[in-house]
Amino acid sequence: MKHAKQSFQTVLQRYGVFEADRYILTSIDTADSAGYTLFAVVYRPCDSIRVIDKYNSQQIHRFAKEDRLFYEPFKQDADGKPLDAIIDWAGIPKELVKIQKGQGIVITLAANSVVNQKRRPDYWENETRWIAGDYLGIVEKQMSDVRQRMGI
Repeated sequence: MKHAKQSFQTVLQRYGVFEADRYILTSIDTADSAGYTLFAVVYRPCDSIRVIDKYNSQQIHRFAKEDRLFYEPFKQDADGKPLDAIIDWAGIPKELVKIQKGQGIVITLAANSVVNQKRRPDYWENETRWIAGDYLGIVEKQMSDVRQRMGI
């Protein structure tokens, strides 16, 4: 996600987005072995975070932009203060983002969500379900919603 962030922020800068460097792409990789990743577009107001581990609530970590886990979304910091604002999110089959074309589509859709000032507060409940193993239920619900909006 660190490398995708650079391309994403460049697109945002071209759109003239204020604080483009505060928007990042994040992922939850707990279903990677099954072929799915939960992506989120996040507004994060800082370059370093101190957070409670998502998978072991007894551990506190400090992450900077160089750390891989910096690119996971966090609802709050270790002190309980709100941290990330979720702009948009999607559970995506990994095969779709293995190729450059798929990555370009994801970055374009993410940038459009930022430009259109979208917000998705429903992310946090879905992240909990995703981590618990209900990734297929989430992906199917998303696909069903897309089919319904498209009238197919």
